[in-house]
Amino acid sequence: MSGAFEIDDEGGYWVLGGLGGELGGATRWSASESRSDVDDPLADSDATTANARLTRAFGPVALELGGRWWRYADAVAARVLRTGVTFEGERGYVGVAGEFRRSDFEPFAVATLVELGNGTLLPVTATADCDLDDRSVGIHAGWFGERWHVMGEFVSHDYDAASCGFDSPGLERLMRARRDVFVQLAGRVTTSLSRSAARRVTEDNAFLDHRWGIAAGIEGARVGYRLRYDRAEEVFAGLASETYTFGVSIPRASGTVIDLYACATSSDGLGTAALVGVSIDLAL
Repeated sequence: MSGAFEIDDEGGYWVLGGLGGELGGATRWSASESRSDVDDPLADSDATTANARLTRAFGPVALELGGRWWRYADAVAARVLRTGVTFEGERGYVGVAGEFRRSDFEPFAVATLVELGNGTLLPVTATADCDLDDRSVGIHAGWFGERWHVMGEFVSHDYDAASCGFDSPGLERLMRARRDVFVQLAGRVTTSLSRSAARRVTEDNAFLDHRWGIAAGIEGARVGYRLRYDRAEEVFAGLASETYTFGVSIPRASGTVIDLYACATSSDGLGTAALVGVSIDLAL
């Protein structure tokens, strides 16, 4: 059983509860649900996420299959399928993972001039109903000793053109909307999503272009310490963010682990925000 809670200095929060266990000696499962909310005039909304994952080990090779459902306020709902494979050696591991995500946007009103690729301005007054598919590929690797570890990861996303329907005629050229056109059509929604991507408490399901991170840790006699750096860029407005994390892990004799951490995130256009969090893994 696991739980976690984070709160930032702007009133945003994230809370998670989960269960996990073994099915035989080589198969592990986990399921969790989380909720987040932020206080932002341009992105004041809540999100709910449900996760499920199954991992099966075949000697040093572990195969992963997972799914995720996510809803961001009244703006968009997404379904995610994840697969991965990891090779674990005596002193390290390396793995690759891929995700496919379909995002269904709630119908939204459009009343604007849309600039097409050839410079033509097309007046649009309609209600749009759009969905967006993307795929991501990532690699992760780590090395460890008796009392230390280092790791790194990189994930890149590739987006299709958005598929849109309209309740007004004459908009056939917008039914397959490239990224720049979709941002013009769904400006209010994409602005909110861009800003939420730059907040730690709402970044888990962000529409990113890419993300990478590195971390290192050392285990003391009674506690462990870790440092982590992450950098990400979201896809709609190109906002970049950097996050620095310092954490302390406290293992208990029962097998329970308590993790305390603090983060500082610097984001384009949003300045710097601080966050503190706690997570607990209970051994049952």
